[in-house]
Amino acid sequence: MPSKSFVQCLQKTIRKLLAGAILTVFAPDLGAVTVINNLDQPFAGNAALQSSQILAAPFSTSEAGWEFQSFTLRFSESTGEPPLSTLTVSIHSDNAGKPGALLQTLLGDPNPISAGLYQYTSPVNVALNPNDLYWILFQVDTPNTTYLGAMTLSSNMDTLPGWTMNTSWLSTNGVDWINAGSYFLTSIEAIPESASGSILLASGATLLFFKRRKNRRS
Repeated sequence: MPSKSFVQCLQKTIRKLLAGAILTVFAPDLGAVTVINNLDQPFAGNAALQSSQILAAPFSTSEAGWEFQSFTLRFSESTGEPPLSTLTVSIHSDNAGKPGALLQTLLGDPNPISAGLYQYTSPVNVALNPNDLYWILFQVDTPNTTYLGAMTLSSNMDTLPGWTMNTSWLSTNGVDWINAGSYFLTSIEAIPESASGSILLASGATLLFFKRRKNRRS
């Protein structure tokens, strides 16, 4: 039978874990994980992000539930004259193998003129269904600027099990899409949807067990 001091020490430890779980629930940014990354793959040219066409980067999720947080894309040096265009980046659901409903417009630099990495973050975490397809869309509002998204022909990427980035697609009208055959140089960050909840439930169940055990003794 565990000693009283052991039980008290264990309860104190569980309370700390419970506090950490609550912190995770209310500060989910602490739990972001890179689920897809191919930024180290060889550069193979640029995709022209301009007003005459929409480009899309589809990706597939794993079996577990996750929440989308952000998308990072490598851009090459672009050209344009003021007033600059505005690049809109958004995440969409899938509709029979094509971009579907808008889920969130992402926040980030609307004018990625200089070469470098640009991160676009959802204002609220987007719940992702297990084993499902989602689309990141790039749209430019005016012909003043052409932004250059860096691409690779390599299908190699670092991913968590079940995740994958698919080849990019483009459309001139938002209805008819064709496969461009290359991959954006990018990374995707997401949060395990069930991680904090599991810790919270496990901690709460353990506390309840010890409370009931104490009541039976008194």
